[in-house]
Order: sequence, then C-alpha cells, then structure tokens
Amino acid sequence: FKGGGKMFAMIDLDGHICALKCTPEKYAELVEMEDIVPTSHNMWKHHWVTIETPGPLRDAEFRTLLTGAYRLVRAGLPRRVRAELDASDRLDVQARDEKREARPRPHLSRDAVPASVGAHARQGPAPERGQIGRQPPAASRPTC
Repeated sequence: FKGGGKMFAMIDLDGHICALKCTPEKYAELVEMEDIVPTSHNMWKHHWVTIETPGPLRDAEFRTLLTGAYRLVRAGLPRRVRAELDASDRLDVQARDEKREARPRPHLSRDAVPASVGAHARQGPAPERGQIGRQPPAASRPTC
C-alpha cells in the first residue's frame, strides 16, 4: 500500500503476512509479541515489523496500526504532496456525496396508494374495530 508514492504497508497475497511501518515506541512494543518480528532486508532500521499470523492482534488493533502507518508516512511527505492528497480526498468525499444525492428516493404522495393495497383502502373511511375482514351490509355494497 502506498500513500503519496511512499509505501506504508505490504500484505501477502494470501493475506496472512503483513509488514507495516510504525513509530519507534510501537516497534519496540510489537517485536516483543509472539508472531511479530522485525522486517528483513534492513527495513527494520526504519521501524518496519512483520506480522506473520493474524492471531496476535485483534482486528481493531490491526486497523489502528495500518492507519497509523499511513499517517506516519503521510507526515513525512512534502507539503505539496500532502496538499494533493488532501485535494483528492476532498474530491472522493464530494463524489461520494453527489452519488448519494443522485440516487432516487422513494416518495409516496397521499394520492398514490400502492396497488397491493386493496380497493377498500381507496374507497373511504377505514372499517370500525371488529368489522375488518367482514363484508359490508348489502345496502352499502357498491354495485358494478
């Protein structure tokens, strides 16, 4: 995963191994945990850790680490690149909001009664309690 052209995390295609950047304090804490080791290829010098199995961290903790890695890399970017990222984030949010507003919303007017509701609903007042489901007296039946 990259932000502004800089990597902040790498995830194995199987999704079981993940390497990510972290602060020096978090690095010291994480390498003490089981199944979390310093990343090889001299990346450990830059506080990268490898999470070998998803077991040692809860999902929320992993998301926090991933978000922290992004923020850490983003903070080290030049001001111009951060401004470009902010602008693209605003465009993404604006496009999402426009898409949400463009969706048609169902609107029922008082005159529009769904066809699934029987003709009795369109013919006048509701039947009184105890009269639901019974036929009206012969005198008040509509003639066709």
